[in-house]
Amino acid sequence: MMAEHAMALLTKHMHDDPEYAWGWLCNLAMPIMDATGVSPQIANQAGAHLIHHLFGVDITNHPHWSGEHKSGAQQYAELRIAAEAEEDVASGPAPIPTVTDIKGVGRKGGERPTA
Repeated sequence: MMAEHAMALLTKHMHDDPEYAWGWLCNLAMPIMDATGVSPQIANQAGAHLIHHLFGVDITNHPHWSGEHKSGAQQYAELRIAAEAEEDVASGPAPIPTVTDIKGVGRKGGERPTA
């Protein structure tokens, strides 16, 4: 009886709270994409199919469902990648270490490099 109650409760929340259902889509689509290597669109379609099958919710009617079908997790990941790229550009190129910066690399007992 507990499993039936849990499913009934989840189904109710999926129908009552579109953002809760959207969160489920995000959490279903990402591991589908990661495990199978399919595109975000296919992973989202698979997630939407599961949500409809399990809970009777058509997540494709959600306002976030766009032509690109990106889940919230995918949108967040893309924003983080873009922000990190901007941070990398802003910080400039990384310094290239010289032999004098790396003590003892390729030499024994502090030998001096030969010309």
